[in-house]
Amino acid sequence: MEELYRDPGQYVAAQQAVLDTFGLDMVLAPFELSLISEAFAGRARFFADQAPNMQRPGKPSIREALAHEPPDPYSTARLPLMLEATRKLAALHKGTVPVFSILPGPPSSRHSSWAWKTGWRPLCSMIP
Repeated sequence: MEELYRDPGQYVAAQQAVLDTFGLDMVLAPFELSLISEAFAGRARFFADQAPNMQRPGKPSIREALAHEPPDPYSTARLPLMLEATRKLAALHKGTVPVFSILPGPPSSRHSSWAWKTGWRPLCSMIP
């Protein structure tokens, strides 16, 4: 199971298998918040039969998390996995089924404007 959350190609193949098996009317991009924690120096715990969970938060308080420079979604921890898997799913299913993705965002306007300028914007615009 861990490979699904470390390899965008395997994640996409698994989502395709779910779609083929159950005939759903949508596909899910990585809906896994421990990768966000890892981007802030947290630790994820992987399991044999379920998605990973946050084992240790990246910052011990909200104040410290908000003071942290936002991570680069193209190079930090497993954030590139989320972007790449979402790109692949969007290309594969364009015009057939919607691809749903979470876009967890920092609550401050400083972080929100950063997110729009530095990489989360393409994630929003690439989904049909």
